Amino acid sequence: MESQSCPRCDTPMRHMSTEYLQLGKMNPLIGAWPNLFAGGLKAEIQVCPNCRKLEFFYAGELPEEDAALPQRTCPNCGCVHDFDYGRCPRCHYEY
Repeated sequence: MESQSCPRCDTPMRHMSTEYLQLGKMNPLIGAWPNLFAGGLKAEIQVCPNCRKLEFFYAGELPEEDAALPQRTCPNCGCVHDFDYGRCPRCHYEY
């Protein structure tokens, strides 16, 4: 990926690293076990040498244009939204 300009100070950003970020969240009773099945996200991290701002960019292969993300229905308000949201964007129900 080519270097981007910093959104704050317009300085060219530098590649810092490419990392796998773990998806999911911790559960107080069973810990990180659900994270084993949530997968990871490959992200390129760039840093601004001037203001030290970090930017994350998706480094994996992009899905097909017509491939939709899995959806879930909120049991509280019925809003249909992307499965990877930790709470409902309409009523803020926590999963």
